[in-house]
Amino acid sequence: MKFSEEPKVNRPGAGTGVGIRKKGVTGVRSWLLLDSTGDTHVIQAGKHAIMRRTGLPARDLRILDPLLSYPSTILGRERAIVINLEHIKAIITANEVLLLNSKDPSVTPFVDELHSRIVRYHSHASKTPNHDSKEDQENGIKILPFEFVALEACLEAACGVLDNELRDYVDDTENYINIMLDDKQNHLLQMGVILSTATVVVNAFTVVADVLGINIHIPLFDDGGIKEFLWTICGSTAGAIFFFMLAILWFKHKGLLE
Repeated sequence: MKFSEEPKVNRPGAGTGVGIRKKGVTGVRSWLLLDSTGDTHVIQAGKHAIMRRTGLPARDLRILDPLLSYPSTILGRERAIVINLEHIKAIITANEVLLLNSKDPSVTPFVDELHSRIVRYHSHASKTPNHDSKEDQENGIKILPFEFVALEACLEAACGVLDNELRDYVDDTENYINIMLDDKQNHLLQMGVILSTATVVVNAFTVVADVLGINIHIPLFDDGGIKEFLWTICGSTAGAIFFFMLAILWFKHKGLLE
């Protein structure tokens, strides 16, 4: 779909510093105009020109200002509908659509879809002149007014964006949950390694008690006393702690533990 630009009219002061400042003050912007026949062209219009063309007050046009942050809004007025939905900023009247930021890559698919719908609408409306009260004999459905056709396209485009965002959010949340579960599983595995190591060391410590508990006569029982018993217990404990720490350091060196 090709857009045609209206011819520019030379005005006094054009090309001078005064003309540039005046343009900035009046807020002239490029609007893509799609009429009810499917014709499209770009117009340069300021805020007051749009107000006269659509009958909208200045406060309604503020929600279309890209420099201001407004929530998604649909305003229904006597002569126009103001649309601010996601990336779509438009004004819909009874016979035309004025669209801002039409050159935005995210808006281009919507412009193509809206243009194709308007062309179909014009084709059906030309076959059924009284389409407000009669049904299209070809498709068996009632032809909606032009502004409803344009509004439907805007709503479907906005819902499509939200659906993709909601789907992306769900996917991101699912990935985040899987990452958290994997992290928790790794911590549990590391805890299992530590507990298993501690179990082996404790079992090695109990071997000393088992050996001393055997009912076999050894020289330690003849010459030993409480002092030798305490040395045995303390030595076994220190040895168990030493081997446990040595095992933990080795696991960290191999990357098995954080």
